[in-house]
Amino acid sequence: MPGISEAAESGQQTEPLRNARRIYGVGVKVLLLSHDDNPNFRPINMVIMNNLKVQVTAKIPTTKQGSVIICGISKTPKELALISADLNLDVLTGQKLELLGVKANLESLTLIPGPSGSVLGLVGLDADLAPEDKLRQLGGVIARGCKEFSEVVVALPDLDGNAALNLIEGFSLGLYEYTPYKSNAAKTLVKKLTVVSSAKVTAAALTEIQLVCQAVHVARDLVNQPANDLYPASFEAHTKKSVKGLPLSIETWDEKALVKGGFGGIAAVGA
Repeated sequence: MPGISEAAESGQQTEPLRNARRIYGVGVKVLLLSHDDNPNFRPINMVIMNNLKVQVTAKIPTTKQGSVIICGISKTPKELALISADLNLDVLTGQKLELLGVKANLESLTLIPGPSGSVLGLVGLDADLAPEDKLRQLGGVIARGCKEFSEVVVALPDLDGNAALNLIEGFSLGLYEYTPYKSNAAKTLVKKLTVVSSAKVTAAALTEIQLVCQAVHVARDLVNQPANDLYPASFEAHTKKSVKGLPLSIETWDEKALVKGGFGGIAAVGA
């Protein structure tokens, strides 16, 4: 993780080490409870966030096999309307979108054959949400439905800089999967996300999104860990490894230090 500004008290129980209490933090001083050496200790099984190349460009990429081009769908009083940037959509000429199973609600994504071996992804845009929340959710829908493609091109019209960033953040969060305990987990193939927009998006803004999403993925990994793998001793090891090289001090507290420091409730629950 890029850093720790504060840490909340962990609610994780003490299986399998009875003398490994709780881990908590105050400010930038990370306080950890001591634990005895244990032969059953294992490091936390973390999921590494996929390396994703992100591009924001006004030029629509050439369609190719292995790519999916995302267009929007919205409902009008008479029929479903296709909403996209300046794309060649001759493949949809004469098609009744409803008969293809296309829907306008935000959680809907329909994949159909596109030009040059590509695929068109028709995603619903209709939702009663704030614009930034809608775009993040839209990015998540696209990510979850397009993991088998090497490149995802989002070609929605009139995306400004903030809109593009919100969509990219939602997409990055939507790629999250927790698979350490799956024997035949499908691999995410997405390597590149292209958002069609004339807005200027800085590298610093994209880096910030990457760091935020990495931190969220780490938090999700910790939540998804079962108690036999995530316990105070492994949490302590993970915390120390995460803050290595950062201007943070690490202090380990045992049960006596907790009681002396006035944390009787934590000591009692962890006993």
